[in-house]
Amino acid sequence: MDKNGSEINTAPKEGVIRDLDTAFIVGTGINENAWGPVLEAINEHDPAAGVGDDAEAANFYFARHVYALRFAARFKSDPKNGAEIAKLEATLKDKDRQLKNCIARHLAEATRTGNMRLREEFIDIYNEGGWGRTLFITANWDMLLEEYGKLSRGHVLHVHGDIESHELLYLPSEITSEPYRSEQEHEKMGRLIATTWSYIAKAPKVVIYGLSLSALDAELGNILNIGLGEHTKDPCEVVIYNCQDQLERVERRVRMLLAKESRVSFKKIPLSCGKP
Repeated sequence: MDKNGSEINTAPKEGVIRDLDTAFIVGTGINENAWGPVLEAINEHDPAAGVGDDAEAANFYFARHVYALRFAARFKSDPKNGAEIAKLEATLKDKDRQLKNCIARHLAEATRTGNMRLREEFIDIYNEGGWGRTLFITANWDMLLEEYGKLSRGHVLHVHGDIESHELLYLPSEITSEPYRSEQEHEKMGRLIATTWSYIAKAPKVVIYGLSLSALDAELGNILNIGLGEHTKDPCEVVIYNCQDQLERVERRVRMLLAKESRVSFKKIPLSCGKP
C-alpha cells in the first residue's frame, strides 16, 4: 500500500488491462493556475490574437487553429488551388509545432517554479485513501500527477498527449483521426483511446474530478460512452467532484452518454472552488 492507502500499482504490459478499483478522470480543476501558463504561451506565440487572460478566448483560438489545419489538409489536392493550399498547410503545420512547443515550455516552467501545482483540496481527497488500485486518466498536458508521489507512467494516461511529446498534444476540438496527422500518430493515439475506455469499462468506481466535459472534447465523451456502456452486468459508481453550480450539468452530460442498459449510479460532491 502507498502513503495514500491505495495499492501500489505497477505499469501494465502493453495490451494488458490490469484490474483496478478506481479510475480517476481529471481535468484542469485539479490544478492551481491551470490556464495561466497556456495563456502566456499563446500570448507569446501570437500576441496579435488578443487572447489576453481569457480562457474561453484561448479555446476559441485553438478551435480556429484546428479548423484551419483541417481545411488545408482537405483541399491541398484541389486541382485549381492545391499548390497554394499546400503551402498554407506547411505554414500552418510549422505554426502548430511552434505553438505546442511554446505551450510545453511554459507548462514545464510553471511546474518547476510551482506557479502551477495540484490543488491542496484534490491532494487531501486523494490522500483520504480507500481508493484501492487506481489509475489516472487526465485531459491535462502537464506532468503534475507524475511529479506528485513520483507516480510512474503506468499510473497516468494522457488522453490529449503530454508535454514530454509535445508534438502530439491534442488541442481543444482535435480528434484522433485528423487528416493532417500521420498514420503513425493515428495508430498511437488510437491505441491509447482503446486502452482508456477499457479501463473505464473495468473500473467499479469512476471519479470525475474538475472536468466539465466540454463540447470541444467530443472524443473524451465518446471514450466515456464506450467505457461506461460496458457496465451492463457489473455496476459502476460515478463520483463527480466539481463546483456546486457545475455538478448537475456534469451529471447530465454523463447521463447523455449512457445506454439504457447501463448500471451506473451517481454521487455528487461539491468542491470549495476558491471559498475559504
